[in-house]
Amino acid sequence: MACKARPRGRSARNPLGLTEREVALLAAVLSNPKVLKAKNPSPCVRQRMRWIAAQMRQLGGVGYLREL
Repeated sequence: MACKARPRGRSARNPLGLTEREVALLAAVLSNPKVLKAKNPSPCVRQRMRWIAAQMRQLGGVGYLREL
């Protein structure tokens, strides 16, 4: 439920409509959102985003989550 809350200053968006890239980018900045920015990702954040997306695909993507 918390992920559906609208962040201050941003428009509401359904989490189910996020792309793999957007989810990976959010996961990459989640560890330190005050320093790491999803809106303007650094090369380090982009590299981490690519790694996270690859891990998601190796686990089977959304299908993996349905089995939990």
